[in-house]
Amino acid sequence: MDAKGRQVASTRRRYEDSTGRLKAEHERQIEGKKLRRTWNRQNKDDGGHFESVCSSGTPDEFEEMWKKTPFGKVEKKAIKYDNKKKRLEAGDGGDKARKAKL
Repeated sequence: MDAKGRQVASTRRRYEDSTGRLKAEHERQIEGKKLRRTWNRQNKDDGGHFESVCSSGTPDEFEEMWKKTPFGKVEKKAIKYDNKKKRLEAGDGGDKARKAKL
């Protein structure tokens, strides 16, 4: 339940075998509205395909609703943190200026 009393759920499933076959599924739900994203790959050389299915409305509409849930807010923070970490690792986080002073 979120702060507004809505039921919110997120479930991830993943199957992968030694031949490179992969199926990953992420299903999210807000008050009965569901968005299921599925990634399928037949083997390691296969580029795979991605599918999004929304129970009502469009995936973009669902994503806008999701951003307002506790899960969505945490995802946003995690993405910002990950982007900042990547910039720092690449040397683009102010490190160049600090190194120049040394």
